[in-house]
Amino acid sequence: MDTFENARDPMMNELQIVKSQKALQDWLFSQISPYLHGTILELGSGLGSNSERVIAQFPKSNIYLSDLDDRYVKILSKLKKGTKSVHVLKIDAANSEDYKPLKNKIDSAFAINLLEHVENDLQSINNVYDALKPNGTFTFLVPAHMFLYNKFDARVGHYRRYSINE
Repeated sequence: MDTFENARDPMMNELQIVKSQKALQDWLFSQISPYLHGTILELGSGLGSNSERVIAQFPKSNIYLSDLDDRYVKILSKLKKGTKSVHVLKIDAANSEDYKPLKNKIDSAFAINLLEHVENDLQSINNVYDALKPNGTFTFLVPAHMFLYNKFDARVGHYRRYSINE
């Protein structure tokens, strides 16, 4: 898929652009990878830019990739490559029912640039904590500073940006 094919789909277009930015993707992953261990859940996996990294860096872990969009779930399914340790799930981050099969199974979860897309972000966070084992970790990166919110944020479905106090 090229960017032109998705001119009417700003989210797909943006994910393709971000995925192509290797240095940015490497830096983002370096910020969360120290906190990953055991059974890992990635929320909002999208096109799989971080999924590929997690699979490569944690080959002995059970890894759950997830997204709400059926198109992305289909793309992510190709990353399984016949392995039994990589699983792909359709998860609505704010729907607690979607987390039931994962309750107390996850050692570490992460989300990069997902929570700003979820209207009820606090429910999403609570859902992840229900999936975590005791002492499990949830690491997430989100865009900062609501005063920077702009047309781009609105176009790709951001409800908000965050401050350090949130």
